[in-house]
Amino acid sequence: MKLIIILITILSERYLRFLQGQNFRWFTNLVNTLRQRLTHVPNSDGPTGVVLVLAPALLFFVLVWLIALKIHPALGFILSLLVLLYTLQARDLREKGKAYVKALRDDDELAGKEALHRLLGSDHDLPEDANECTRIATSAILARANDQVFAVIFWFAVLGPFGALLYRLSRVLRNEMILTNPNGDFTQSSRQLHSILAWLPARLLCLSYGITGSFTDALHRWRGCEQDLEGVWADKNEEVLSCAGIGALQLPPAEEQLDADGLVNEINAAMDLVIRTLLVWVTIIAVMTLVGWAA
Repeated sequence: MKLIIILITILSERYLRFLQGQNFRWFTNLVNTLRQRLTHVPNSDGPTGVVLVLAPALLFFVLVWLIALKIHPALGFILSLLVLLYTLQARDLREKGKAYVKALRDDDELAGKEALHRLLGSDHDLPEDANECTRIATSAILARANDQVFAVIFWFAVLGPFGALLYRLSRVLRNEMILTNPNGDFTQSSRQLHSILAWLPARLLCLSYGITGSFTDALHRWRGCEQDLEGVWADKNEEVLSCAGIGALQLPPAEEQLDADGLVNEINAAMDLVIRTLLVWVTIIAVMTLVGWAA
Protein backbone atom coordinates (compact mmCIF):
# COMPACT_ATOMS: atom_id res chain seq x y z
CA MET A 1 0.00 0.00 0.00
CA LYS A 2 2.86 2.41 0.82
CA LEU A 3 4.33 1.95 -2.66
CA ILE A 4 1.00 2.75 -4.31
CA ILE A 5 0.56 5.87 -2.14
CA ILE A 6 4.10 7.07 -2.92
CA LEU A 7 3.58 6.58 -6.65
CA ILE A 8 0.21 8.36 -6.65
CA THR A 9 1.67 11.24 -4.66
CA ILE A 10 4.70 11.71 -6.92
CA LEU A 11 2.60 11.54 -10.07
CA SER A 12 -0.19 13.81 -8.86
CA GLU A 13 1.34 16.35 -6.47
CA ARG A 14 2.23 18.81 -9.22
CA TYR A 15 -1.42 19.06 -10.24
CA LEU A 16 -3.06 19.27 -6.80
CA ARG A 17 -2.53 22.94 -6.07
CA PHE A 18 -5.00 23.00 -3.17
CA LEU A 19 -2.63 20.85 -1.09
CA GLN A 20 0.48 22.75 -2.07
CA GLY A 21 1.90 25.57 -0.03
CA GLN A 22 1.78 23.38 3.07
CA ASN A 23 0.43 25.91 5.53
CA PHE A 24 1.52 24.79 9.00
CA ARG A 25 0.46 27.96 10.81
CA TRP A 26 -1.95 25.86 12.86
CA PHE A 27 1.04 23.93 14.22
CA THR A 28 3.18 26.97 15.02
CA ASN A 29 0.20 28.51 16.83
CA LEU A 30 -0.19 25.28 18.78
CA VAL A 31 3.52 25.31 19.65
CA ASN A 32 3.34 28.88 20.95
CA THR A 33 0.29 28.07 23.07
CA LEU A 34 1.80 24.91 24.54
CA ARG A 35 5.13 26.57 25.32
CA GLN A 36 3.35 29.25 27.32
CA ARG A 37 1.57 26.58 29.35
CA LEU A 38 4.66 24.41 29.87
CA THR A 39 6.84 27.06 31.46
CA HIS A 40 6.61 25.34 34.88
CA VAL A 41 7.42 21.87 33.54
CA PRO A 42 11.01 20.76 34.30
CA ASN A 43 13.28 20.87 31.24
CA SER A 44 10.52 22.47 29.17
CA ASP A 45 13.22 24.37 27.25
CA GLY A 46 15.02 21.14 26.40
CA PRO A 47 14.22 17.77 24.81
CA THR A 48 11.23 17.22 27.11
CA GLY A 49 9.62 20.41 25.88
CA VAL A 50 10.18 19.48 22.24
CA VAL A 51 8.48 16.11 22.77
CA LEU A 52 5.58 17.70 24.61
CA VAL A 53 4.82 20.25 21.88
CA LEU A 54 5.01 17.62 19.13
CA ALA A 55 2.98 14.98 20.94
CA PRO A 56 -0.57 16.46 20.80
CA ALA A 57 -0.64 16.89 17.00
CA LEU A 58 0.93 13.47 16.41
CA LEU A 59 -1.31 11.66 18.90
CA PHE A 60 -4.40 13.34 17.46
CA PHE A 61 -3.43 12.16 13.98
CA VAL A 62 -2.81 8.59 15.20
CA LEU A 63 -6.26 8.57 16.80
CA VAL A 64 -7.94 9.85 13.63
CA TRP A 65 -5.99 7.37 11.49
CA LEU A 66 -6.95 4.41 13.69
CA ILE A 67 -10.60 5.44 13.62
CA ALA A 68 -10.44 5.72 9.82
CA LEU A 69 -8.94 2.25 9.54
CA LYS A 70 -11.58 0.87 11.89
CA ILE A 71 -14.39 2.30 9.76
CA HIS A 72 -12.91 1.08 6.48
CA PRO A 73 -9.36 0.38 5.20
CA ALA A 74 -10.07 2.64 2.22
CA LEU A 75 -10.40 5.62 4.57
CA GLY A 76 -7.01 4.81 6.05
CA PHE A 77 -5.57 4.66 2.55
CA ILE A 78 -7.08 8.05 1.61
CA LEU A 79 -5.89 9.66 4.84
CA SER A 80 -2.36 8.33 4.33
CA LEU A 81 -2.35 9.68 0.79
CA LEU A 82 -3.52 13.11 1.94
CA VAL A 83 -0.83 13.23 4.64
CA LEU A 84 1.94 12.40 2.17
CA LEU A 85 0.62 14.99 -0.28
CA TYR A 86 0.52 17.53 2.55
CA THR A 87 4.04 16.82 3.81
CA LEU A 88 5.86 16.34 0.50
CA GLN A 89 7.23 19.52 -1.08
CA ALA A 90 8.66 18.34 -4.39
CA ARG A 91 6.66 20.84 -6.39
CA ASP A 92 7.75 23.71 -4.15
CA LEU A 93 11.42 22.88 -4.72
CA ARG A 94 10.92 22.45 -8.46
CA GLU A 95 9.09 25.75 -8.91
CA LYS A 96 11.65 27.72 -6.90
CA GLY A 97 14.44 26.22 -9.00
CA LYS A 98 12.61 27.12 -12.21
CA ALA A 99 12.07 30.68 -10.97
CA TYR A 100 15.80 31.09 -10.47
CA VAL A 101 16.53 29.64 -13.92
CA LYS A 102 14.05 32.08 -15.48
CA ALA A 103 15.77 35.00 -13.76
CA LEU A 104 19.14 33.84 -15.12
CA ARG A 105 17.78 33.55 -18.65
CA ASP A 106 16.17 36.99 -18.42
CA ASP A 107 19.39 38.41 -16.95
CA ASP A 108 17.26 39.85 -14.14
CA GLU A 109 19.54 40.22 -11.11
CA LEU A 110 16.78 41.42 -8.76
CA ALA A 111 14.43 38.57 -9.68
CA GLY A 112 17.31 36.13 -9.32
CA LYS A 113 18.06 37.25 -5.76
CA GLU A 114 14.37 37.16 -4.86
CA ALA A 115 14.12 33.61 -6.22
CA LEU A 116 17.26 32.62 -4.32
CA HIS A 117 15.89 34.08 -1.08
CA ARG A 118 12.73 31.98 -1.54
CA LEU A 119 14.83 28.92 -2.26
CA LEU A 120 16.92 29.47 0.86
CA GLY A 121 13.93 30.42 2.97
CA SER A 122 15.80 33.41 4.40
CA ASP A 123 16.70 37.03 3.72
CA HIS A 124 20.42 36.67 4.32
CA ASP A 125 22.79 38.90 2.37
CA LEU A 126 23.84 37.40 -0.95
CA PRO A 127 27.05 37.93 -2.94
CA GLU A 128 26.97 40.19 -5.96
CA ASP A 129 28.66 37.67 -8.23
CA ALA A 130 26.18 35.61 -10.28
CA ASN A 131 28.46 32.56 -10.23
CA GLU A 132 28.55 32.54 -6.43
CA CYS A 133 24.79 33.01 -6.20
CA THR A 134 24.23 30.15 -8.62
CA ARG A 135 26.47 27.81 -6.62
CA ILE A 136 24.49 28.74 -3.50
CA ALA A 137 21.27 27.92 -5.39
CA THR A 138 22.70 24.61 -6.62
CA SER A 139 23.76 23.66 -3.09
CA ALA A 140 20.33 24.61 -1.75
CA ILE A 141 18.52 22.42 -4.30
CA LEU A 142 20.75 19.43 -3.57
CA ALA A 143 20.42 19.85 0.20
CA ARG A 144 16.75 20.85 0.46
CA ALA A 145 15.75 17.86 -1.67
CA ASN A 146 16.24 15.74 1.44
CA ASP A 147 14.03 17.87 3.70
CA GLN A 148 11.33 18.45 1.13
CA VAL A 149 11.22 15.08 -0.64
CA PHE A 150 13.50 12.19 0.28
CA ALA A 151 13.40 12.25 4.09
CA VAL A 152 9.60 12.50 3.96
CA ILE A 153 9.45 9.46 1.66
CA PHE A 154 11.96 7.60 3.86
CA TRP A 155 9.98 8.09 7.05
CA PHE A 156 6.71 7.35 5.26
CA ALA A 157 8.21 4.05 4.08
CA VAL A 158 9.40 3.24 7.62
CA LEU A 159 6.54 4.51 9.81
CA GLY A 160 3.75 5.26 7.36
CA PRO A 161 1.90 8.60 7.48
CA PHE A 162 2.93 9.07 11.11
CA GLY A 163 6.59 9.09 10.06
CA ALA A 164 6.01 11.61 7.26
CA LEU A 165 4.09 13.93 9.58
CA LEU A 166 6.67 13.56 12.36
CA TYR A 167 9.47 14.57 10.02
CA ARG A 168 7.63 17.52 8.52
CA LEU A 169 6.54 18.87 11.92
CA SER A 170 10.08 18.54 13.26
CA ARG A 171 11.29 20.64 10.32
CA VAL A 172 8.57 23.26 10.81
CA LEU A 173 9.36 23.45 14.53
CA ARG A 174 13.09 23.83 13.88
CA ASN A 175 12.56 26.61 11.34
CA GLU A 176 10.09 28.47 13.54
CA MET A 177 12.40 28.38 16.54
CA ILE A 178 15.40 29.54 14.52
CA LEU A 179 13.37 32.55 13.36
CA THR A 180 11.97 33.49 16.76
CA ASN A 181 14.74 32.50 19.19
CA PRO A 182 17.86 31.28 17.35
CA ASN A 183 20.06 30.86 20.43
CA GLY A 184 17.56 29.39 22.89
CA ASP A 185 17.88 25.96 24.51
CA PHE A 186 14.52 24.91 23.07
CA THR A 187 15.76 25.86 19.59
CA GLN A 188 18.91 23.79 20.02
CA SER A 189 16.84 20.78 21.10
CA SER A 190 14.52 21.14 18.11
CA ARG A 191 17.54 21.37 15.78
CA GLN A 192 19.03 18.25 17.31
CA LEU A 193 15.80 16.28 16.90
CA HIS A 194 15.50 17.31 13.28
CA SER A 195 19.15 16.45 12.62
CA ILE A 196 18.63 12.99 14.11
CA LEU A 197 15.60 12.32 11.91
CA ALA A 198 17.38 13.67 8.82
CA TRP A 199 20.70 11.86 9.38
CA LEU A 200 19.99 8.46 7.83
CA PRO A 201 17.93 9.62 4.80
CA ALA A 202 20.60 12.27 4.15
CA ARG A 203 23.35 9.64 3.99
CA LEU A 204 21.23 7.41 1.78
CA LEU A 205 20.65 10.41 -0.48
CA CYS A 206 24.41 11.13 -0.64
CA LEU A 207 24.93 7.54 -1.76
CA SER A 208 22.09 7.86 -4.26
CA TYR A 209 23.59 11.02 -5.74
CA GLY A 210 26.73 9.00 -6.38
CA ILE A 211 24.76 6.21 -8.04
CA THR A 212 22.97 8.60 -10.39
CA GLY A 213 26.02 10.83 -10.98
CA SER A 214 29.75 10.39 -10.59
CA PHE A 215 30.14 7.92 -7.73
CA THR A 216 33.86 8.47 -7.20
CA ASP A 217 33.59 12.26 -7.07
CA ALA A 218 30.50 12.17 -4.87
CA LEU A 219 32.18 9.82 -2.41
CA HIS A 220 35.36 11.91 -2.34
CA ARG A 221 33.50 15.17 -1.64
CA TRP A 222 31.23 13.44 0.87
CA ARG A 223 34.14 12.03 2.88
CA GLY A 224 35.96 15.34 2.79
CA CYS A 225 32.93 17.19 4.10
CA GLU A 226 32.37 14.66 6.89
CA GLN A 227 36.00 15.12 7.99
CA ASP A 228 35.80 18.91 7.84
CA LEU A 229 32.63 18.90 9.95
CA GLU A 230 33.79 16.28 12.45
CA GLY A 231 32.36 17.12 15.85
CA VAL A 232 29.50 19.14 14.35
CA TRP A 233 26.05 17.62 14.80
CA ALA A 234 23.15 20.02 14.31
CA ASP A 235 22.45 21.11 10.73
CA LYS A 236 25.41 19.14 9.35
CA ASN A 237 23.25 17.16 6.95
CA GLU A 238 22.72 19.97 4.44
CA GLU A 239 26.45 20.60 4.07
CA VAL A 240 27.12 16.91 3.48
CA LEU A 241 24.35 16.67 0.87
CA SER A 242 25.60 19.74 -0.94
CA CYS A 243 29.15 18.36 -1.11
CA ALA A 244 28.06 14.92 -2.33
CA GLY A 245 25.70 16.38 -4.93
CA ILE A 246 28.26 18.82 -6.31
CA GLY A 247 30.75 15.96 -6.53
CA ALA A 248 28.20 13.76 -8.31
CA LEU A 249 27.65 16.52 -10.85
CA GLN A 250 31.41 17.07 -11.27
CA LEU A 251 30.90 20.81 -11.11
CA PRO A 252 33.90 23.13 -11.54
CA PRO A 253 35.11 25.22 -8.57
CA ALA A 254 32.73 28.05 -7.65
CA GLU A 255 35.45 30.56 -8.50
CA GLU A 256 35.41 29.53 -12.17
CA GLN A 257 33.41 32.05 -14.16
CA LEU A 258 30.57 30.70 -16.30
CA ASP A 259 28.39 32.47 -18.83
CA ALA A 260 24.61 32.66 -18.47
CA ASP A 261 24.07 29.36 -20.30
CA GLY A 262 26.59 27.65 -18.06
CA LEU A 263 24.81 28.90 -14.93
CA VAL A 264 21.44 27.74 -16.26
CA ASN A 265 22.92 24.34 -17.12
CA GLU A 266 24.28 24.00 -13.56
CA ILE A 267 20.87 24.56 -11.97
CA ASN A 268 19.15 22.27 -14.48
CA ALA A 269 21.77 19.58 -13.85
CA ALA A 270 21.08 19.75 -10.11
CA MET A 271 17.32 19.42 -10.62
CA ASP A 272 17.82 16.56 -13.09
CA LEU A 273 20.03 14.78 -10.54
CA VAL A 274 17.27 15.06 -7.95
CA ILE A 275 14.72 13.65 -10.41
CA ARG A 276 16.96 10.71 -11.38
CA THR A 277 17.62 9.97 -7.74
CA LEU A 278 13.90 10.02 -6.98
CA LEU A 279 13.36 7.44 -9.73
CA VAL A 280 16.05 5.25 -8.16
CA TRP A 281 14.40 5.49 -4.74
CA VAL A 282 10.98 4.61 -6.12
CA THR A 283 12.50 1.65 -7.99
CA ILE A 284 14.22 0.38 -4.85
CA ILE A 285 11.03 0.73 -2.79
CA ALA A 286 9.12 -1.10 -5.52
CA VAL A 287 11.63 -3.97 -5.58
CA MET A 288 11.58 -4.25 -1.78
CA THR A 289 7.78 -4.25 -1.81
CA LEU A 290 7.59 -6.96 -4.46
CA VAL A 291 10.13 -9.08 -2.56
CA GLY A 292 8.03 -8.66 0.56
CA TRP A 293 4.90 -9.73 -1.29
CA ALA A 294 6.66 -12.76 -2.74
CA ALA A 295 8.17 -13.87 0.58
